[in-house]
Amino acid sequence: GRSVCVRPSGIHGLGLFARRDLPRGDTVAWFSEESGCVERSEEFVRRARREGRATHIVRIGGRYLDASVAAAGKINRRHWERRDDNCTMLASGRVAATRDVSAGTEPKTLRPRPAP
Repeated sequence: GRSVCVRPSGIHGLGLFARRDLPRGDTVAWFSEESGCVERSEEFVRRARREGRATHIVRIGGRYLDASVAAAGKINRRHWERRDDNCTMLASGRVAATRDVSAGTEPKTLRPRPAP
């Protein structure tokens, strides 16, 4: 089964939670169309940024993927100055645990830098 699930978060709205212990290096989620992300145009992204709605859009391999309805979009992102992250998004779109994540806790990653 899936190693994560979506449920209410004490951090913000809905969050992604580990259903089992996730060892360092384990895949937490994917930013991909196969995982429910929607490809968006550059114009859509520009408009979303102007309107403050681009919080779940990432650029991977020259493509803009919107994870607002995908499980990956529920990973709580911290601001750059925070250091309690326990996962990271790789260039491939894979979100990997950077340290062990205990069952029942939320994987957290640093907020991705805005796509150019």
